[in-house]
Amino acid sequence: VIVPSLDRANFWSDTASSQILSSNADNIQSGIDKLKRGEFKGITILVNKYDGIDLPDDACRLVVLHGIPYGRSDIDLLDEKQLKDSKIYIRLVAEKIEQGIGRGTRGASDYCVVLLHGYDLQQWIKTQRNAQYLTAATRAQIDMGSTIAKKSGGSKEEFREVILQGVKGEESFLDY
Repeated sequence: VIVPSLDRANFWSDTASSQILSSNADNIQSGIDKLKRGEFKGITILVNKYDGIDLPDDACRLVVLHGIPYGRSDIDLLDEKQLKDSKIYIRLVAEKIEQGIGRGTRGASDYCVVLLHGYDLQQWIKTQRNAQYLTAATRAQIDMGSTIAKKSGGSKEEFREVILQGVKGEESFLDY
C-alpha cells in the first residue's frame, strides 16, 4: 500500500500483519529486502515513496495507491499550494501516480493488480483535464479496471474473484 502520509498509513496499520516503511524511519531498504526474500508476507505500507523501489515477481502482486500523492518537503507543499491548478502540478501528480502503479511490475513478464483507493484519487483520475497527463498505457489500464468493476455489477464477491485471478496470475486475466 502506498500512502501520501503517516496519517494515511494509520488507516492500514491495524490490519493483521503489516509493516510501515518510511524514509523518515530509515527502514525502507530492510523492509523491501524482506519482501524480496519472501521473509514478510503481510501488508507493507510505503509512506510517500512512489519511485525507486522495485518489487518484482512474488515480492508484490497487489499494489494499493491510497489517496493523491503529495510532496514531502516544505517546498513541495508550497508548490502544491501555489501551483495546484497548473499543468506543472498536474503533471507531477500524474508522474507520481504512474510511479506508484509501476512498483509491482518491472518487466513484460511481471504482473500485479493495482487498486486506486480513496475518493480524492478516484476523482482526480476521473477528471479529464488530469487524465490527459497520464500515459496512454496507464489510461488503458484504468479503462480496463473500470470495465472490470462495471462488469462485477457492484458485487464484492465477483470483484474479489477478479482480483484473485490477477494476484494468482491466471492466464485469462493476464491475457486480458
